[in-house]
Amino acid sequence: MQLRPKSILVAVDVADPAVNALKAAVVMAQTVGGALELVSVVNPGVPALYGGEGLMLLRDDMKEYKAWAQGRLTKLAAGIRALPVATRILEGAPEAALAKLASSGRYGLVVLGTHGYTGVRRVVFGSVAEAVVRNAAVPVLTLPPRSRFDGPKRIFVPFNMAPYASRALRLGVSLAEDFDGQVSAVFVADQPEEAVKARLFEASMRRAAGEWADRVRGVVRIGDPVRTIIDEAESGRHDLLVLAAHRKSFWKDMLLGTTAERVLRHCPIPVLAVPSGLR
Repeated sequence: MQLRPKSILVAVDVADPAVNALKAAVVMAQTVGGALELVSVVNPGVPALYGGEGLMLLRDDMKEYKAWAQGRLTKLAAGIRALPVATRILEGAPEAALAKLASSGRYGLVVLGTHGYTGVRRVVFGSVAEAVVRNAAVPVLTLPPRSRFDGPKRIFVPFNMAPYASRALRLGVSLAEDFDGQVSAVFVADQPEEAVKARLFEASMRRAAGEWADRVRGVVRIGDPVRTIIDEAESGRHDLLVLAAHRKSFWKDMLLGTTAERVLRHCPIPVLAVPSGLR
């Protein structure tokens, strides 16, 4: 599996644009291809402050606010050189509107920044990134605050040898080929007795990597999968985490969330979530 999108959806909060997400989208488009579409969602039911040049106004006219948002989006698009760029304004709740657009089949990649909310703020505001990852049928690249994406040279892929994980690893090594980087494939055994699977790990990893197997090395860890993944991401050894967004049962999603969503809440580096295609 290679990432060759014809179009890239870039979700933009015009009131507080994630500049790192915009830069990441440009880097991806320049390397793997794809026209950019900058999309912003305005929510008619939520009051907002907007403005510029030191002036902030309380939004009370949706038509006026949409015009301001379109102007901001157009200005951001004008700053992107040598790439085809379109803009779009949507109305509605950002989580629902972007999730629907991401699952429409119009795009081969989604890019968005995250605000890094946790605890009560996450409960109150929800998580746009999690909603998009949960529903998108294509890879979703999320950029946490203060993260950088200059072209990943050191890519980290959790790999449990399942078919959905093989898809993520395949995409990870193809990006390593595109960016002339290397991949660390990590098998995490949450019980010591599962470490015996490590004997099968190397062969399974190389089968998944295919013709780019020389760009991947295997690592075995024992511990809680989510905690181990976060620890690796915080180690400073990786530029990008490529993670299979595998769907679990409804009740497990309600009670625990998927591993991908739990990692998104805490990961300090960019995350490329790859849908498993399984429901």
